[in-house]
Amino acid sequence: MRAFRALLVLLALALAGALAWHVLAADPGYVLLVWRGWQLESTLLVALAGLLLAWLVLRAMIWLVRAPWLALQRGSRRRARLRLADALVAREEGRWHKADALLQRAATHPDFQQAATLEAARTLRARGEEDEAERLLRQIDPSPLADLQRAEACLERGDSAAACERLDAAAAAYELPPRGWWLRLRAMLACGRADEALALLPELRRVRALPPPALEREEARLAAAGLLQLPDYQSLRRARRRLPRALRRQPEVVAAYAQRCAGFGLMDVAAKALESGLKHAWSDQLVDLYGRLPLGEFARRLRAAEGWLAAHPDSAALLLCLGRLCREDGLWGKAEAYLEGALKRGAGADAWEEIGLVAAARGDDARARQALANALRVARGESTLSLPAPRPSAVPASDGLEERSDMGVPRLPTRSGVRETEGET
Repeated sequence: MRAFRALLVLLALALAGALAWHVLAADPGYVLLVWRGWQLESTLLVALAGLLLAWLVLRAMIWLVRAPWLALQRGSRRRARLRLADALVAREEGRWHKADALLQRAATHPDFQQAATLEAARTLRARGEEDEAERLLRQIDPSPLADLQRAEACLERGDSAAACERLDAAAAAYELPPRGWWLRLRAMLACGRADEALALLPELRRVRALPPPALEREEARLAAAGLLQLPDYQSLRRARRRLPRALRRQPEVVAAYAQRCAGFGLMDVAAKALESGLKHAWSDQLVDLYGRLPLGEFARRLRAAEGWLAAHPDSAALLLCLGRLCREDGLWGKAEAYLEGALKRGAGADAWEEIGLVAAARGDDARARQALANALRVARGESTLSLPAPRPSAVPASDGLEERSDMGVPRLPTRSGVRETEGET
């Protein structure tokens, strides 16, 4: 394509030259120049060629005069660039004093003053010399990048209020660069200003503050952190509606919304949010939360979770969720079967803890103690020990299998495991 465009330009120039020659051949023109008794006659074509030659000679003379100065400037710029590069390498190698010296020398060049000063201040902060770093940053004030570095240092120290104050002032004074929006959102969340932070999430995507994959992760993390801070359900619902649909369906965001709803006592809303999230995209995080939150309705949730098992039979999180729900519903035998399956598929301390709780509920204290000890061993990275053989439970076991009365009518055990007799109300 580029060669084709070049060919078209050459053809256009050739055509223009041919037309000009045709016009000038018929009438070459006449130029007469008179100055103080001197007289110069020429055709128009020769006069134009002379003017072009004079212009080229003048440009050449100007270039020759400026050449030494330009060479010095290029050399100075090249040395400053090399010093800046060498300083960054020296800092990565831990040669702090060498990096300081190189950065200070690079900062003497106007084109590299801001970059070298910012890196020098960052190097000094890494060494704990906050006052000296601030002295350097004042040399390039007012500078948006200097304000961003100060705000980032405040966040690293845990002083989120100071970071918010600096970034709010910077946003009022000038247009923040992309990284500034990201830092401002982080600072707002750290200060508890969740509503304002969530309202700025679209700005983070507009300015492309991060590469797309990292941006999606940060958006989900920031949105989830913001939802968890909201003080009431009305503000929670408004904030969630403002989020883009794709972001609302992110597992981290769905989990935060469900946790906050559960915190407000809205168990049905939390359960439906988790079920809707799992319907759109499978997530071990959501299914684990589905079994962990005290949402009630164990039988209904158990049926829903068992419906997911056909599509995800190897999910350790789902088997652990089923084990928890069965334990909460008093189905001890079924709970142990699910939990053992979860252990075989890589579940860790949580599965051992649930097995211990099931054994304790069945009155098998020795098995419960060993299971809970295994949970601690897994948490410490140690190998587990075999469980003792189960003994007859002090509480009648319910394995979730169908039971029938003397008349052949199916019946389910009660939560305590004690069967109701006919005629009881």
